[in-house]
Amino acid sequence: MCVSLRWLSTPWRVFVLLCLLPSCLWAKNPETMYMMECQGCHLADGGGGINSIPALRNNVAKFPGVPGGREYLVQLPGVALSSLSDPDLTAVLNWMLTEFGPVEWTRRYAPYTVGEVATLRKHPLTEIASRRADLILLIERLESTDTPG
Repeated sequence: MCVSLRWLSTPWRVFVLLCLLPSCLWAKNPETMYMMECQGCHLADGGGGINSIPALRNNVAKFPGVPGGREYLVQLPGVALSSLSDPDLTAVLNWMLTEFGPVEWTRRYAPYTVGEVATLRKHPLTEIASRRADLILLIERLESTDTPG
C-alpha cells in the first residue's frame, strides 16, 4: 500500500520519514527477522512449540557439528523455503547458533556463508523425521565420547 504524503508540509514529511526509518533498519536485525519468521513456532526463547516443534535452545548449534547436520539445518523446509533473502537467512542462522547454542559447539565449525546457504536451500528436505533421528544419534555418540570446546 502506497500512501501519498502530498497533503503534508515538507517538515511533516521529513518527520514521518524519520519515524519510519528506524523500523526499516530494525527489521534487518537477525533477532527481529527471527521474531518475524521463526518465533511463531519455535518461540522467543527457542524453547520449541506445540505439535513436536523442536526446541532450538541448547540443541541447534550441535547439528552443524556432525556430518550432514550443517546441510540439514538449511534444508529444512521452513528454512529453505523462507521468504528471507540468502544474506538475511544466513544472518538469522548464524545468530540462532550463537543465541540458542550451546555456544561451545560453534567453535567446531565456521559460520554459514551466503553462498553456502544459497546453494543448500535449493534442495529442501522431504524426509525430515528420519534424517533428524539419524543426526541426533550422531550427536549423542559424539557427546558420549567427546566434550566440545
